[in-house]
Amino acid sequence: MSARYSNSHSLRLVIARSRIYRVLHRAWCLLSMAALYRLGQRGYPLLALMLAPVAIVCCWQTARQTLAGCVLSWNAGQWFISRGARAMPVTVERNTSLPRVIYLAWIDPADSARGSALLFADSMPESDLRRLRVRLALQR
Repeated sequence: MSARYSNSHSLRLVIARSRIYRVLHRAWCLLSMAALYRLGQRGYPLLALMLAPVAIVCCWQTARQTLAGCVLSWNAGQWFISRGARAMPVTVERNTSLPRVIYLAWIDPADSARGSALLFADSMPESDLRRLRVRLALQR
């Protein structure tokens, strides 16, 4: 990152649960179940029954909003994700800012673990969302 932007104001954002995410998740699960139903109607009921547990587990696993309640912060040129009392330094590799959603992909420099998140417009206040967009734009 450029040295002229590394000393700008710090950023601390609390991520809340998103209603938009819940609606999209429910729609995805309904479409998955409808696809399995249609598969059974088209003459492949055994395949639909075999895929049903996989679809149920996928819907159940993606229902969790893993970053809800976490704090995303930026201070002195370093990003952190805090869960409870533990702050994990991360390096933001990629980001995409769209009008209603921000995609973040990061890597933990300590153990090279990768993570990503979709931050929807209702997961934080509008002013915080704007500050995050500006910080990500400055980082590019």
